[in-house]
Amino acid sequence: MKTVHRRQKAGKIGRCTYMLRGVPSGPNDPDEQQSPVAFVIEDDAASRDLVCACLESMGFQTEALQPSLKAIEKGVASAVARDVVVIDVMLGPACDGFDVVRMLADRRFAGRVVVMSGYRTDYLNLVHSMADAFRLRIAGALEKPVTISTLQQLLADPSV
Repeated sequence: MKTVHRRQKAGKIGRCTYMLRGVPSGPNDPDEQQSPVAFVIEDDAASRDLVCACLESMGFQTEALQPSLKAIEKGVASAVARDVVVIDVMLGPACDGFDVVRMLADRRFAGRVVVMSGYRTDYLNLVHSMADAFRLRIAGALEKPVTISTLQQLLADPSV
């Protein structure tokens, strides 16, 4: 059993406990400034919690952001180059992965970007291509359901 502490701010989701078999534990200290932050933008609670748990087991602090451009913009305002944004392509009526990629490019986000989707692969490829065209640091694209091994492969090289 692992208790995960997430930084809590307005528009963000809080603390959860997970049991992850065979997954190495990452740091639990919410004040650990050396850990990179993974901003997870996902409208489905189960998928969001799974992605956060995988990233936390890899040593990331996570901030689950509400799928609205205002909340996302506010959330990633403090991001640095070692941080990661994980974006679901289909987020709902407020915004989608295309909007988030455009906003990250406008803000000159220096961290890595991972796009994911449970929908058609062409949506995933299109958002990936768009992020690449905006010269964002694309770590990769994932089809759902996301697994810890696929996240580890994408995020193994922090220079990407």
